[in-house]
Amino acid sequence: MDYNALACLVERARQGDQDAFQRIYDAFSKTVFYTAIKVVKNQEDANDVLQETMITLYKNLDSIENSRAVFHYVNKVAYSHCIRLLRKKKLLGVDDDAEQVLDNVADDDEFVP
Repeated sequence: MDYNALACLVERARQGDQDAFQRIYDAFSKTVFYTAIKVVKNQEDANDVLQETMITLYKNLDSIENSRAVFHYVNKVAYSHCIRLLRKKKLLGVDDDAEQVLDNVADDDEFVP
């Protein structure tokens, strides 16, 4: 899906068009799932990341200033959810410096493209 078509769908979804949001979901679901499966190494957890990512996107559609940047926003949110899940499950064993870097990247729910 090109950026212009995506921007149009985002605008429609902002106005409450559920079909438009479903099309956005369909456009991103495979990419988010495969990204998540590479990071969390578990299909059930990857599905959880996918759902959390799409919920976050839905809740924040109005705050995304540039509709064309949704692709980057979704990828950042998906990665953030992966890192949070791994931290929650205590599967992420990193040193303090790497942990601080991950904190700066992964905990940025306020990211607005």
